[in-house]
Amino acid sequence: MQSYPIVKDLVLVGGGHSHVLLLRMLGMNPIPGLRVTLISPDILTPYSGMLPGAVAGHYSVDEIHIDLVPLCRFAGAQFIQARVEDIDPYARRVDIAGRPSLEYDALSLDVGITPDLRISGAEEHAIPVKPIGQFLARWERFLDRLKATEIQNIAVVGAGAGGVELTLAIHEHINQLDVPTPEMHLIASSDRILPGYHPDIQVRFRQQLRSRNVHLHLGARVSEVSATAVKNDFGGEIPADAIFWVTSAASQPWLAKTGLELTESGFVLIKPTLQSVNFDSVFAAGDIAQSREYPRPKAGVFAVRQGPVLYDNISRYLLGQKPKAYKPQQYFLSLISTGGK
Repeated sequence: MQSYPIVKDLVLVGGGHSHVLLLRMLGMNPIPGLRVTLISPDILTPYSGMLPGAVAGHYSVDEIHIDLVPLCRFAGAQFIQARVEDIDPYARRVDIAGRPSLEYDALSLDVGITPDLRISGAEEHAIPVKPIGQFLARWERFLDRLKATEIQNIAVVGAGAGGVELTLAIHEHINQLDVPTPEMHLIASSDRILPGYHPDIQVRFRQQLRSRNVHLHLGARVSEVSATAVKNDFGGEIPADAIFWVTSAASQPWLAKTGLELTESGFVLIKPTLQSVNFDSVFAAGDIAQSREYPRPKAGVFAVRQGPVLYDNISRYLLGQKPKAYKPQQYFLSLISTGGK
């Protein structure tokens, strides 16, 4: 590929799936004249598709993580373990906690999403699945409490694919332990599990949950969470000594002050080229990005497909060429684990 007339700086914020693939491609096909820096608060980045297997006990924590340091070394990139506090897209500058700011010619965001914990008591008492790194530490503490027989009721809030998978994975893990089996509750505001999926799939998973004696509480929105219960809008109260939070996640709050155009929910609005709609020098991929032309659900399959697109379009942008539009597929394969292998 044509080299740049002068050194160009590409800054990657976040170690998500898209950036992992982008770095791999840069290692296989280096771009002369391109200086790359990855900024991430974590050295290890988890592959989210393996999380249910880790919870069920089929994978170790190490097996579901990618080490960003050797990946950056392979890509010829600098790695900075730190948290980004702000971006100034006008000055093309990234502000990093506890470190000097970095200037860039092109910037890419793949920072994932955060749990929406605005329900009263959720922040203090719930165990959110995202971010996965923090979840895994809380999962280990949950297992310690479980083995000490401190837990009699477990609640999972959210009956989408993530909530259903997590419920079955938790049940699978408990069955491997010599402990009394707690009562399990799956709670959701929707009137059915797996909304958006085919009715046949919903029926099959209701059977899976019923066979494991999981109690379903559907059609009532959670209004409050305490250390021992989940309450709903109708005044109902479900006992819970451990509450797992798998509801719709939210955007990173610091993005609101960057000047990037965001959706009402705070996600970065992108063009089909994966560029910000109001700053061509800023790219975004994965769950944090939202396309106006091709809206898609928050699923890892899209982040994986965006990696090669980022590689091509960032290269084109820095070379002064027109980036290519990308149309993500409309349909995709869903794999939903039932807990076993």
